[in-house]
Amino acid sequence: MAAVRKTLAGALLLAVAALFAGCAGEQGRVAIPTPKASTAQVSLPEPETFRLSSGLAVWLLHSDHVPVVAASLIVRSGSSSDPKGKEGLLSLAMDMTDEGAGEKSALELADEIQFLGASLGLSTGKDYSSIDLQVLRRNFGPALELFSDILLRPAFSEKEWERVKRLSLNSLRQRGERPTSVARVVGDRLYYGKHPYAHPEDGYSSTVQNISLEDARKAYSAALSPGNCVLLITGDFEPAALRGELEKHFAGWKGPPARLPEKAIHSPHAGRLARVGQHQAQDSPKEPLRLAVVDKPGAAQTVIRIYLQGKRYESSRVPALTLANTIFGGTFTSRLNSNLREEKKITYGASSGLASRRVWGHLVATSSVESGATALGISEFFRELQAMGKGSLRKGELRKAASTQRSRLIESLETQAGLLGIYSSAAALNLEPTERRDFYAAMAAADEKSLEAVSKETYRWEDALVVLVGDRGVIDKALDELRNTGRARGGRPLKNFQLSPAKYFNREGLPETASTGPDK
Repeated sequence: MAAVRKTLAGALLLAVAALFAGCAGEQGRVAIPTPKASTAQVSLPEPETFRLSSGLAVWLLHSDHVPVVAASLIVRSGSSSDPKGKEGLLSLAMDMTDEGAGEKSALELADEIQFLGASLGLSTGKDYSSIDLQVLRRNFGPALELFSDILLRPAFSEKEWERVKRLSLNSLRQRGERPTSVARVVGDRLYYGKHPYAHPEDGYSSTVQNISLEDARKAYSAALSPGNCVLLITGDFEPAALRGELEKHFAGWKGPPARLPEKAIHSPHAGRLARVGQHQAQDSPKEPLRLAVVDKPGAAQTVIRIYLQGKRYESSRVPALTLANTIFGGTFTSRLNSNLREEKKITYGASSGLASRRVWGHLVATSSVESGATALGISEFFRELQAMGKGSLRKGELRKAASTQRSRLIESLETQAGLLGIYSSAAALNLEPTERRDFYAAMAAADEKSLEAVSKETYRWEDALVVLVGDRGVIDKALDELRNTGRARGGRPLKNFQLSPAKYFNREGLPETASTGPDK
């Protein structure tokens, strides 16, 4: 037995030695295996659509592999519909919907949902909102009755309103202490300017303070009309039987005719678009590099958040840009994460994401790096952007990105909520149910040439907005280091590197000297 322990101990020491030798040895890029191209077909189910007598559109996705029903009421109104000075209104109104409905109080409603083994979710995005239900098929009848009460007969009681509003204000105060949230709030505000996408869905402390219960009632009533909603539902249903069951609960739902969002593109930066082509101008704004700093004294990390031009949801470039983003920062083995985490070891993770919306969108790259590595973090973001902007793909990157997106699609198809999630944006933006099928077909057809073209157009450091949240003294020192030496300690010299003068903002995105709250 002692001999066995000795052998195991020796093997462990050898393994540890090999690990440290690997860390101290080759510092080049980690080789990521490229998956073989798959020839298996992945087919998207096509929703069966019908309309109830109330005018509510229904998209049914038949699914019988699990005895669960998922339903999502898509409301074609989001935080971009909030009136100026009352940013956060629709989000707050949506939060009230499960605080008592029909004949039930908030506690009674929560108890009944729990008794049925159901789950309820409420969310408000920039373009649309949703109310989501998931329950076992055998409990769908009573759950649908509760769901219809929540949608059509929310209580909006004074007592619950005071509590919900107080919790919302507490959450907004806490948001200001989370650097990653601060970076998002400040970045969105500066990138979108005076556009309704600029404010966070839950608003600002000063604007939520101004919202009354009557404001919330009116906002909910205006948004929740049958012509402004689509019900997505998946489960083991016969269409005729489901229609009959839904009619029992929604036949009396009344509301004004649908007022769907216009397709016209609105940009507050129109005057700055003269130097770009017409097609680019329709998709998103472009302007010179800006550098925003938010002070968080004593922060152990600096949040780096970089905004680049994005595309509106319906842009023909989105499939190729989705694949390019997967390569850039969309997976654990992406270029960004491989560099900042695996090679430089200055962060737990670096990533990028694409936000494509009805009007326009953005691509954002972000990481929280060690405070002392702020300069190195900025320089490596620049280096990776510069490499992507050249449009040259490495061997196997396109296949790997396509395989990743394919796996994510299959993953979504395996769950009820994931299946509905595939179609939610198309329903919200009044597109055809087949829109996602066309999107994935375009992604499958994308080649290196299309990825290179969209990368050259998108990954441009000179057009970026850079937001830094951390200790101002540390950040200023890092910026001076980069400007004075053209490189970061521990990094290689940077070619064609530039930094705009830094401007300083508070945690809600206003200049430091201005008062907190939205522009008046």
